[in-house]
Amino acid sequence: MDYLIYKHCFSYAYSTPLLISNKKKKYSDFVYAFAPSYNDTISNVLRQKIGNLAQTQNEIHAALNVLKGKAYIGSAALEDSFKTISDKGGIIHFAGHASYEDKQREFSFLAFSDKIKTSKDDGLLFAYEIEKMTVNSPLVVLSACNTGRGRLYSGEGVYSLSRSFLKAGAESVIYNLWNVNDDSGYRIMTDFYKNLSKGEGKNIALHHAKLNYLNTANPMLSDPVYWSGYVLTGSTEPLTNSHFYLFILIGGCLFLFIAIILFAKKYLTNKQL
Repeated sequence: MDYLIYKHCFSYAYSTPLLISNKKKKYSDFVYAFAPSYNDTISNVLRQKIGNLAQTQNEIHAALNVLKGKAYIGSAALEDSFKTISDKGGIIHFAGHASYEDKQREFSFLAFSDKIKTSKDDGLLFAYEIEKMTVNSPLVVLSACNTGRGRLYSGEGVYSLSRSFLKAGAESVIYNLWNVNDDSGYRIMTDFYKNLSKGEGKNIALHHAKLNYLNTANPMLSDPVYWSGYVLTGSTEPLTNSHFYLFILIGGCLFLFIAIILFAKKYLTNKQL
């Protein structure tokens, strides 16, 4: 199929200022990565029928293989821990379950590991709670189902969990428009972080990750449902301090300089003859 992704790179913004990085804020490429575990026997009705996902922990490790960070896995992936790091200025990655409410959008939520006895939180981070937080982050990655879904308001756009993070101060958010395939999501996120670590812009890094999935996936698994649900909204600027493109520029200039010297030398030799 001749998908548009082969010719164009896509990203979105609710307003022009969201496209521009806030230089006054101090950000880093340190990753705070969460991969909760879920207990089917818990009594909270909102958490029932939520099972563990096979690839979420692998997804976390893949991100931390190329960028510095801290993993909150299993019982450590708590709601209060997430709230604690939200203003630290790093990348925030959540790989787990989410639920959206169409009629009462403020009750859409991210599901964290079941609360411990000493925690005041219930393990469900609702949209209305997110909007009261200070999310000082250059990028929030919501690798969970339907985090881009919500009610459409005329003149405003879709109010979703991802919109709540932008409202709370996040510079950009990657989210999903529908149910995520665990395996394809893991592959796309793995390549995304590799690309990000090379100094690629957020939109380019995601674009290349999708293309790589398309070019290497089984044809039966290349339908857009497996890869196109991942969307970036907000600033597209690179996050890492990588000098990848600087090296390319220096190398190109050096090559041009050597070529000029060789050409001049050959020209002078021929002139003397």
